[in-house]
Amino acid sequence: MAPPKPQPTLRGAANVPRHFNGALTYAVVLIAVSQINFGLDQGIFSNTQAMPHFYRQFGAPDPKTGKYALDPVFLSLLNSLPFICFFLGLVQGSYISNKWGRRTSMHVMCVWALISAAVCVSARGRVQVVAGRMINYLYIGMELAVVPIIQSEMVPAPVRGFIVGTYQLGLGLGHILASLICRATSDIDSNNSWIIPYGCMFLIPSIILCMLWHMPESPRWLLLQGRDDAALASLRRLRVGRFTEEQIRDELASFRSTINVAADKGTWKEVFQGSNRKRTLIVCGVNVFFQLTGHNFVSKYGTIFLRSLNTFNAFSMSLINSCINTLVIIFTMFLSDMVGRV
Repeated sequence: MAPPKPQPTLRGAANVPRHFNGALTYAVVLIAVSQINFGLDQGIFSNTQAMPHFYRQFGAPDPKTGKYALDPVFLSLLNSLPFICFFLGLVQGSYISNKWGRRTSMHVMCVWALISAAVCVSARGRVQVVAGRMINYLYIGMELAVVPIIQSEMVPAPVRGFIVGTYQLGLGLGHILASLICRATSDIDSNNSWIIPYGCMFLIPSIILCMLWHMPESPRWLLLQGRDDAALASLRRLRVGRFTEEQIRDELASFRSTINVAADKGTWKEVFQGSNRKRTLIVCGVNVFFQLTGHNFVSKYGTIFLRSLNTFNAFSMSLINSCINTLVIIFTMFLSDMVGRV
């Protein structure tokens, strides 16, 4: 077998289109829409819990002011209990993805998202709205477990880093969309102000659920199942017209060699030995310091906090913040490609 031909190094987005045929574009766009839905759901939850009629439905009058307010215990449970299901979603997503395929896992994700939307839209009590959000976090956990993997397994190596790097961009765009919807409905003087945004959570999962049937399965997963012919057919479908038959077969061979190397399992202590120790500390440190920035407070309670100031429209400010966040994500994507990740 001829050695794999050298691939061009990606510098910005200019080289991306020439690696994409119709089937790969379809798959990547569909996955990107799923990422946008993740951000949409998060933004809707964050914004709706600051709406006056959400307070009326799920809160109680404050004895001092007479205004409706959310009980702090309920608010904390509303934003913390879902992480139990988030963990379960990670486990479920990994298990289904490995056993029945990446595409099947995305089908299950969409079903959980639709169930969550139905529970949230029909909620009129505290327990049900908490349950709806917990079910949604099953979907979110599965999303995080599956989407980055299927992206990296489908996209050619020269553009893999750039495309996987768009994950956060999808979340940002979803937040902008959620902020726009909630800004538009926040002035409605009825429960429709928060019901309409919850109803929008039906749209994207329904579209993805229908369109997934036409998306190829991951070639790497098919190889893991010993289905070599199906893996070649799937990879050919994702590469034909942009890569030669020899390049397609060479890429499949590289998948196979990677799988063979991965089969020789090491021990957990190797993560903290030699040069791996530095990598492990960098990854853990980045995640720890990211949480210490107060990101969770801003994403979960930001709109409520802004509303409590009574100085400007909290929903307009949420939209502005989402736009700034997305612009910084785009800038960082190009910057990291030019100067490196570290």
